[in-house]
Amino acid sequence: MEMRKAAITVAGILSGFCLAAALGCGGRKIYLTPPVITNVTTANGTSLQDGITYPVAAVNTTVILQGGNYDDVNAVSFGGFPAGYHIDNDSQLTAVVPLAAISGPITVANGAGLAESHPSLLIQPAVTGSSASVTPGSNVTLNGNGLFGDSSITFTSASGTLPGTTTNSVTGNGLTLTVLVPAGAIAGPVQLTVSGLPANAVTAAADPDHAGNLILTAN
Repeated sequence: MEMRKAAITVAGILSGFCLAAALGCGGRKIYLTPPVITNVTTANGTSLQDGITYPVAAVNTTVILQGGNYDDVNAVSFGGFPAGYHIDNDSQLTAVVPLAAISGPITVANGAGLAESHPSLLIQPAVTGSSASVTPGSNVTLNGNGLFGDSSITFTSASGTLPGTTTNSVTGNGLTLTVLVPAGAIAGPVQLTVSGLPANAVTAAADPDHAGNLILTAN
């Protein structure tokens, strides 16, 4: 009798905890362990900054995450921006860097919790163009990707180069960057760096329709 009671008790515990479980009890998914990220692989390599090696990725490229507990992943984000992804197996998934992504941790989540990549992923900055012709001494908006973060910009001047001033997008995404073009800037190369990464080549060209104005174009 005692053995039978013990067996019933154990069976009740197992049933209550749904140990048969992780695959679901009564149609309800049970998440036992949050995901883990152990490695991040990108097509853009890495960047060594202050002794830390950061993975680098451009928007709309794939990033391979390796770790564990990926079968039940229900969300992936880059710097807080949701991304499309494919679960390759329980220890690997492939995600696509979203267009608005900013440099920061990659986050992978399931019902039990989340994991963040360390160190953070850096988004390769890329300028596609500017909003309008600009008079030196006033602001212009650069359009592109990966433009949110600590940044610096220099313009060509008659005596060499002049620093501009950058302001991150108020929307918090990487699609735009406001730049104060310094008085004295002239036509010539523009150098932009975001999160320690150089952007693609940008040129300030003289505006043929507005004397003294510049048009910033991406090369």
